[in-house]
Amino acid sequence: MAAETGIPSVYLEHQLSHVGRGAKKTKRSLIDRLRHCKSSHSRSWNDSIKTVRSCVGERRSQTDASDSTQVQHCLDTLQKAMKVISPQTLKERLDLIGRQLGLSVQIQEQKISLGMDAFHVEVLLGEDGVINSVKLANQGDVMDCPDLKDILKRGNFSEFVEHLQGLQSIYQVTSDEKLKSKAFLALQALEKDLNQLAQFQNSISGVANYIHKCPLGIMLPRLAGKPMKLIYFVSPYDLLDKKSLTAHPLTVEAITENFLGQSVTVCIEPVPESAPLNKLQTMPLMNVSITQDGKSLPSFSGVSQINSMMLPASFVLVLPQSIPVSSQILQKITSLTNLEIHKEAESKNLHSLILENFSNRPVKDCHKLLVSLPDQQHIYFLNGGGQDQQGVMISRIPFTHPTHVPKILSLMRQQLLFNIVIASCIRTGAKKDTVNSIVFEVSAVSLQQLTIVFEHPAYDTMITVDIDLTDITNLKCRVTCTNTDHVLCSDEAVSRVFQR
Repeated sequence: MAAETGIPSVYLEHQLSHVGRGAKKTKRSLIDRLRHCKSSHSRSWNDSIKTVRSCVGERRSQTDASDSTQVQHCLDTLQKAMKVISPQTLKERLDLIGRQLGLSVQIQEQKISLGMDAFHVEVLLGEDGVINSVKLANQGDVMDCPDLKDILKRGNFSEFVEHLQGLQSIYQVTSDEKLKSKAFLALQALEKDLNQLAQFQNSISGVANYIHKCPLGIMLPRLAGKPMKLIYFVSPYDLLDKKSLTAHPLTVEAITENFLGQSVTVCIEPVPESAPLNKLQTMPLMNVSITQDGKSLPSFSGVSQINSMMLPASFVLVLPQSIPVSSQILQKITSLTNLEIHKEAESKNLHSLILENFSNRPVKDCHKLLVSLPDQQHIYFLNGGGQDQQGVMISRIPFTHPTHVPKILSLMRQQLLFNIVIASCIRTGAKKDTVNSIVFEVSAVSLQQLTIVFEHPAYDTMITVDIDLTDITNLKCRVTCTNTDHVLCSDEAVSRVFQR
């Protein structure tokens, strides 16, 4: 069997050896009885056979609730390891996926259906057993999904499971069957508004401007069960390919194909039980008005009893991983949405959070950072991390109206730009050479302004660098010497560095 499935026999023995502790004890008692029979010279061979048969019959008559579960688990493990090479193995694999996700599964000769009351995914087979099409029936609307068809043809069942789980999550915001359909309508109406808003971004030229100045950045619409994705920030570090030691081009294709930059997904989630209900749209709210000079301008209606409904849920921007956010930014977002943002831990020094997040390890001294370069040794002393620079780690931002999304992304861009600049002072494995190091004092005046002071390498004077972090596409930098106020660096030079 191991040779047929391509699974190592040791792996099968390991899986089958974990059938249950209760079963092991019973087997030990049976083996002890058989050994006793073997050691008894007074018994004949026929008597031994009878004893074995009685022991097996006794074992079959015993009921063990864990046996069926453990055996099914072993069978499922074998099923996952088998390659899908026929219509029958495809049906068995889809049946396994449906059972594990708690979905209803209906298998016919040329159709496999997985889903629940709210939605169904139908896999249609041809006469030769090849997948002809995959259709998604959602709230009565049936649409063809060629992407799901390609996923199944490639045998990428893990990605297929992600789509099913994404569809399930939409309807898990409430246990009320009547409100489940309303949750889908709310998310669908929000996505239509954001899709329409994204059409107004096509007139913006330049990829850097398109990402960092557009209301939504690069928008990837919903694909079956995968939610809408907004790529809203790409730093110079994101473009570096560590494997090839080259830089990706700053193009939309390179960013989307290589999953570069910072992004959020647009979802809907239930609110805590103690939280009040939210009025969410069930119809698109965006309107387009034409000005006197012929330009189209978007506008949004407020929620009302006609276009919305009270639901125990909220829209949410989900971050792929938690990021440090200052208390100031958090307060601005909360005052905008009037919704509480879940904090993953207590607030602490923002610099410490940023350094620990980017270095993936605790930082003993966040005020003194050592950096080893190929030809220089630096020490950075960070200031401005007092009570006014507190931060928390967040991974979800709830909201209730489509106009909240551009404003939230604008604030998050501001935070991420600050994080990237502070994190540039981190180097793992730096040398502890304080004698030959160049000392820099970095002061965070605010999230929009940094001041760097260091000694001139050739003259007995101090240099001050003021960096304006208001806009990543147009960074402003002023470098002056003590007692001269002479500008040594232009804004354009600094901007080009960050746009590359």
